[in-house]
Amino acid sequence: ITDIYEPGSTFKPIIAAAALDAGTYSTETVWHDPGKIWASGHAIRNWDDGAYGDVKLVDIIKYSINTGFAHIGLLTGGKTLTEYALKFGFGKPTGIELPGEGAGFLFNPDDMRDIDVATMSIGQSIAVTPLQMLQAYSALANGGQMVKPHILRTVNNPAGSDNKVYETEYVGNPVSKKVADEVKDMMEKEVSEGGGINARVPGYHMGGKTGTAQKIDPVKGGYLENEYIASFCGFGPPEDPRAICLVVIDNTRSEYYGGQVAAPVFKETMGQ
Repeated sequence: ITDIYEPGSTFKPIIAAAALDAGTYSTETVWHDPGKIWASGHAIRNWDDGAYGDVKLVDIIKYSINTGFAHIGLLTGGKTLTEYALKFGFGKPTGIELPGEGAGFLFNPDDMRDIDVATMSIGQSIAVTPLQMLQAYSALANGGQMVKPHILRTVNNPAGSDNKVYETEYVGNPVSKKVADEVKDMMEKEVSEGGGINARVPGYHMGGKTGTAQKIDPVKGGYLENEYIASFCGFGPPEDPRAICLVVIDNTRSEYYGGQVAAPVFKETMGQ
């Protein structure tokens, strides 16, 4: 609730949902990935430096194509992306019953350059709390209805009866049910066919997204060399979501991709 981090590719489903809901992109759009996108004189490349050719949105999510998300973000625009990020609960505390909650960091949309839009679209140069990520993913899991997090389910009387019950509380509909379900289906393919394959739980369908982000240098600014945050955020089963889980591994050693080090922890945890 307190520490903020750059979410990396786990933020990409939020960008996809924003673009679909705003009508700036569609699931049937075919885009040709050249392997490099220029923004404000800076090149955005894919994690493997590859070019994926003709792709649809499901491929852009499944293979976590940075250039594709930079392209989608630039089409949608910083103002619209920031509006949707706020709808998804970023940039402000969730209000959970715990002290010291962080608000995270979003750009002022009036000051955004193309490079800011492009990097936001791949989950870099913004900062979130883990709890904000879980709250936002709840909207994708629940047909667009975002659930407010609580630390308690019930408070009991000494005799054991309920003194207070925290009912499920919805705190907005950042996107339509149609858009949420479309993104949820693509997140399921991320686990069954794409970079999140190590998150598969035997006997169950799961939906989620891997993430790998460079760590911020708090002293000099910019990013620390060879230091990463690996993550995986997901939920399941998609047809009737019951649980949501975010794994964040700070400053991983040796392997550092979220699909390699965080997804297996998600599998083990959700398998319980």
